[in-house]
Amino acid sequence: MGETGERLFTEAEMAEMGRRTIDRLNEALDAGDVPRAKEIARRMHSEFLAMHDLYRDKAAALQSFIGRRFGDDVLEEALTDSARSWWLPILARMPKGKEGLRQRIKMYVAGLRGHLQPLHIEEDDTCVRVQMRPCGSGGRLVLEGKYEGPDALYVIRNPHRTTYGRPDFPV
Repeated sequence: MGETGERLFTEAEMAEMGRRTIDRLNEALDAGDVPRAKEIARRMHSEFLAMHDLYRDKAAALQSFIGRRFGDDVLEEALTDSARSWWLPILARMPKGKEGLRQRIKMYVAGLRGHLQPLHIEEDDTCVRVQMRPCGSGGRLVLEGKYEGPDALYVIRNPHRTTYGRPDFPV
């Protein structure tokens, strides 16, 4: 690989790099090595968060491109069309009524856990409220300053259906 033909990694190093983190975690748990399991769990969280943020940033950049180039209505159309491609087939398989609603909320919450942020969930007589604190995608982008400066991500300036009627809403 290098100029001298020297390899960068040994066979053992490559095999170790190729092992799934979940397998390492399960091995540590099976061995009763709690400190090692905690270390691996923290590493797994970091790995997942890095991948999450890569896709988050890619999605926000793509939405910014569409909004800037084609406007808010085309951005809404693109978001709606892409959501239909995965959301409608899921809904079609869900039961109707209260049990279906319970399943949709549980599925939604499971998906939000993929953002790796704390959730707050409460229910009253009128609704179930689910909040990330902070939002694992847009909220963290705001906190990271990604909507500021010369390379800022797109903000929908005028009230729009996609912003629930609110102005100055980040993609």
